Amino acid sequence: MNHWLLDSIEEARREALKQAISVQVYRELFDTLPNIDESFIHRTAEALELAVLDLISEQSVDDDSKLKMLREAAADAFRLFRVLPRSVDPIEDATIRLRMSSLAVLGDMGADVARLLRETEWPNLPLESDNWRDRTWSVILDVWLRLIRKQGWSDRDVVLERIAKLRNSQKDFENTYLNRQEPEQAKTVALELICLYHLAKIAEIFALFVTDGVVEGNYQIRQLLETHFDRVFAICRQIQMLEIEPLARLLSACSLQIIENSIWTVTRAVNSRVTQFVHSLVDRGRGDKTIFDVLPPQRRALAEKGLLGSSRRAVVVNLPTSSGKTLIAQFRILQALNQFEHERGWVAYLAPTKALVNQITRQLRRDFSALTPPVIVEQVSPALEVDNVEMGLLQTNDPALEFRVLVTTPEKLDLMLRQGWESKIGRPLTLVVVDEAHNIQSIHRGLKLELLLATINKECRQAQFLLLTPFINNAREVARWLGQTQKL
Repeated sequence: MNHWLLDSIEEARREALKQAISVQVYRELFDTLPNIDESFIHRTAEALELAVLDLISEQSVDDDSKLKMLREAAADAFRLFRVLPRSVDPIEDATIRLRMSSLAVLGDMGADVARLLRETEWPNLPLESDNWRDRTWSVILDVWLRLIRKQGWSDRDVVLERIAKLRNSQKDFENTYLNRQEPEQAKTVALELICLYHLAKIAEIFALFVTDGVVEGNYQIRQLLETHFDRVFAICRQIQMLEIEPLARLLSACSLQIIENSIWTVTRAVNSRVTQFVHSLVDRGRGDKTIFDVLPPQRRALAEKGLLGSSRRAVVVNLPTSSGKTLIAQFRILQALNQFEHERGWVAYLAPTKALVNQITRQLRRDFSALTPPVIVEQVSPALEVDNVEMGLLQTNDPALEFRVLVTTPEKLDLMLRQGWESKIGRPLTLVVVDEAHNIQSIHRGLKLELLLATINKECRQAQFLLLTPFINNAREVARWLGQTQKL
């Protein structure tokens, strides 16, 4: 699949990206910056942005090859814009940063631009300007940048406060601003303000959805957003709005992508445990550790590849380090617990080392403690014996105290199964999560892990499998071996 504009700038695109990469390297390693052609990088970035806008406008953008082309062009445009010097004019600076941020989201680099917005100086926008247009534009730019940055609940609260203040100030400033316009410009100026008001309303809707997953009882906000964006585009068709229309089209596509990335969208209508868990992740003390979005690999695994709704017995999640495999595992654990709630099934989470066992146990206890009733997480030591304390926690007859997730090493679980502990526990093993599953390729530990999984597959009738790994050569074969399924 080709695109005429992308084809025409292919060589320039490669050269501009090469210069941008050198800037990033120098920023990290040296006090000086390399000599680059800023004008050339800027022109190439804008050409890529035009290609993205053209691809957005095409009805066939859902085509996988065209979507891939759009994402790559948007990501490269972001990489170029971020190395350019900032404008001294705050409104122009914020406008460029919002365009750049929207492109980053479309290019599946939302986490990168959110970090950039957190770490760099915030535009000093004239939010209290007596000029109503400047004030309105400033609020629009500020709130949309905050919606993309998502620095905990604080950004969401500021968005709602700024829009409410803008709405309250409208009666004091709007008439004065419009009365100062020349008669021939009055209609254009008024229509421009209407466009900005719609963008403000969209931001308000978005702020509520990001934290609540619902707006005025509506869980499907695409239609709400599209209604306001359509009104903006209708005005732009009447009067050429060269400043507003391209930005609005970027924001429209960006907003749809943010909805797709939203933790509410990805996990909607799975089960009550997952819903509770999502609420706890979003609330989490309303601090900066709040989770509003999933990363692109998590979205692809949970939603696009259907892990949460999958009937596959075995899935291999083959993702790089720090791409969010643990959160994927948490959702899958809750799904398995809900699926086998009547049997009071339990999950074995296997980690290769004692340190990782301790770390995973702490994280699962922290994250699952907010559920009602809480999901009890226990761990057993890697020691090749089951001591009296472990016997007690494994065999409790009190439903309120019985563990639902057991964290241990593969070697310890192997010992437990050989000693008949699934039968002694009296509840079925329903899911086995294997962290660092690439150890199955290890000369020393691989054979033991392979035999353990084969034993579970043979003897534990209700057991399902989730293997987490940053790299494994035969992921598809492993998944098929365990459950006749394919890798994610």
